[in-house]
Amino acid sequence: MNENLRILLLLKDLDNRVSFLEEPNGLPDGQKIFVIQDIVKRMNINSNDYRSTLFSAPFFYKNYKMTIRISFNMDIDDNNEMIHGDYIGIFVVLMPHIYDAVLKWPFSNKKGSISLMGEKKFKKKFETGICDHFQRPNKDLLNHGFGFGRFINKTDLLNYIVEDSLFIKCKI
Repeated sequence: MNENLRILLLLKDLDNRVSFLEEPNGLPDGQKIFVIQDIVKRMNINSNDYRSTLFSAPFFYKNYKMTIRISFNMDIDDNNEMIHGDYIGIFVVLMPHIYDAVLKWPFSNKKGSISLMGEKKFKKKFETGICDHFQRPNKDLLNHGFGFGRFINKTDLLNYIVEDSLFIKCKI
């Protein structure tokens, strides 16, 4: 794993631990609402800037720890590789956790959804069993997670911004 990315993930994990302690825990298992403030400014950040990718505070499903990763300025080329573009990518990423070795794997063909909330709703559904990237967390490897590299075009995303904030809901 790239050393800069590893350090970024460690710093984000520390930040998430603080956020998790401050956040009310009122959602059912496997659900998370990720609120991104100052969204218009964030959408215009250069894709090489580490701030062009954000991670939510952790949430849990069947005691597996996960986060929502949103990447701005994305697209997918003909080889299915992520490149700079005009889309927002949203992924659910499993994170290593102390109990992983003793937990039953609950994600075989599990269905879920990622939604944008606002006056209008926008939802994409997924099935975890069809993705090789949704595997048991490994402390030595970055889990790419499951989601959509082309979740929504940045122009269309403007329809879901409420008071310069974006509300993303993940349900597993």
